Amino acid sequence: MRPSQCARGEATNGSTCGSAGRLDPTVDAVALQPKFTPLFADPKLSKARTRLEKFGHPAAAASG
Repeated sequence: MRPSQCARGEATNGSTCGSAGRLDPTVDAVALQPKFTPLFADPKLSKARTRLEKFGHPAAAASG
């Protein structure tokens, strides 16, 4: 899985990008960046954080 495939949505969920070790281009990781969090409701951010925690992504810990 190439990072561009994750970014283009060819992966249907984080598990494909996660198994490739590339969660940084996922919408979940981007949504948790401080400059983008105001654009998302808290339940959506919580769900994104949970999905990233599943794979040990640092954005999940940094945003919590």
